[in-house]
Amino acid sequence: MTFQWTVSHEARLVTATVSGEVGLGDFPAFFTAIAEAGALPYRKLVDIRFATLEFHLADIKAFGQTIDVANRSVKAGPTAVVAKSELAQDFAHTYEDHTHLDRPIGIFVTIEEARSWLDRVAPVTRS
Repeated sequence: MTFQWTVSHEARLVTATVSGEVGLGDFPAFFTAIAEAGALPYRKLVDIRFATLEFHLADIKAFGQTIDVANRSVKAGPTAVVAKSELAQDFAHTYEDHTHLDRPIGIFVTIEEARSWLDRVAPVTRS
């Protein structure tokens, strides 16, 4: 499993790429790193096109509830998920349905669509 991410404070963007076999246990380090970087309110682009997702519906529901609790004190930024397979898209929709944060989630097939959507829903203004 490879889980790589970068945080751009200038662009207010977290970009993550996930590949290989991935379980829900692989995500906490990602969310911890984002929180420590002060990037929870930032836009997020999560590419799971090359990931093999290894978890069940109940796991996704529990994960969504965990994210809700962890983000109560900070307004989370919009999340664009890039998913190629039907299973990955189903995961993203289930995640969307079981998190109750006040932020948009978009599910896309290409990186370009995801970036365009993020730029529309949360444009970065330069000072």
